[in-house]
Amino acid sequence: MRQVLLSRFMATSLSQPAQSLLLRYLSYGSAVRSFSILSDTFLILYVLDSLGYAAAGALVAIRLVVQGVFDYPTGILSDLIGQKLVLTLSFGFYSLSYALFSLASSYSNFLLAYVFFAIGYAQQSGTLQTWFDNQYRVLTAEEDPDRTIYKVIIGKSRTIIDLFGGVFLLIGGYLATTISREFVFKIQVVAMVLLIILTWFMIDNISIPSDSSYLRLLSEGVTSIFASRPLLLMVLAAIIFQVGLSIWGDLIIFPMYFGYTGTDFGASTFRFILFISGSVALWLIADRVGTSSAYRWLPKIHLFHTFFFYGGLYLLLLFLPFSNTFSLLGVILSGFLIFVSHMLRVSIAIWIQQIYLDLIPDNRRNGFYSFVPTVVIFMQAPFTLTSGGVIENQGYLPVVLLFGLLTLVSSVLYYLAMQALEKQES
Repeated sequence: MRQVLLSRFMATSLSQPAQSLLLRYLSYGSAVRSFSILSDTFLILYVLDSLGYAAAGALVAIRLVVQGVFDYPTGILSDLIGQKLVLTLSFGFYSLSYALFSLASSYSNFLLAYVFFAIGYAQQSGTLQTWFDNQYRVLTAEEDPDRTIYKVIIGKSRTIIDLFGGVFLLIGGYLATTISREFVFKIQVVAMVLLIILTWFMIDNISIPSDSSYLRLLSEGVTSIFASRPLLLMVLAAIIFQVGLSIWGDLIIFPMYFGYTGTDFGASTFRFILFISGSVALWLIADRVGTSSAYRWLPKIHLFHTFFFYGGLYLLLLFLPFSNTFSLLGVILSGFLIFVSHMLRVSIAIWIQQIYLDLIPDNRRNGFYSFVPTVVIFMQAPFTLTSGGVIENQGYLPVVLLFGLLTLVSSVLYYLAMQALEKQES
């Protein structure tokens, strides 16, 4: 079984330590995803039912701010002291958060739960990927010089981790429906403790030697981005790209799920089908992405995604607006749009991750992986507030058009970044 799995990842040619690293990454990542996703679908609904929209909106805003404040500093901390300790702290805060959610009866309880949740999320952000990338670079310097195997690993590992996540997503929904949401939160309290134990057995405490102090690393993490033109262009492109997708994720996709199916069960089933089918398709295309050139295909696929996704979404909402009643045509067209766009975005993410693997210094990797989400969070807040008002008064179309145009800028920046990298290597 081990050799079959390794062969699917093109990893049979890797050394035993590298193979062991891959298997630990898959096992640990699947456990984290499975235990974390149990309450993913109904957490915000639980808060809405308890406090209402206004209070829930304020709590989400506070969570984003806290997460933004802690994300980058804890990423640098991980670079300095190692990933094992930071992951342990992360799951400790998650456990406290779920305990408070299971007992929450007042706004102050929910507030503290969200603060702990945000701190845990900030500490987890990019930490596992940093642990894997830093060790993979060292172990495979001669075995995978062009990072073909790495790209396949990144693509197919998402499939396995997401398949486990999809199963536990259904389990969490079933338990919440048949028993209670609070019961699922209590399960997650115990699950986070189990993840702490797994962390101590499965994660090596890798810290990269550095003569810099914490504060110096904190500043160098930002200044190093501006010192490299290709990296700066990629960061700017990523920020613009992710802000648009965050608005899609926060304000459009879940109303669309419900709007074309008409029921909570229909929306959940629609999401699950897309979740699983996307994971299977990703497994099938991972080999193709792994053997393709990031410099050649990243800007092209990004530009195609911009026109396909935002153009398709605009036309869909223009000619077939959802009305919270079942629409077979709406389900088919929106499902196709979401499915194909997701495959394009994952391909883009694999190519970007491959470039980051060799472009980012190991002693600043976790800080960098946390920097972009931090900036996105702080940019997301005003855009979300503005977009919400626009959607309420004028509908979705102006927002989709705006972020489609902004994402075109992101496509141009990625093209310039790839040109700069090719020039730098020649």
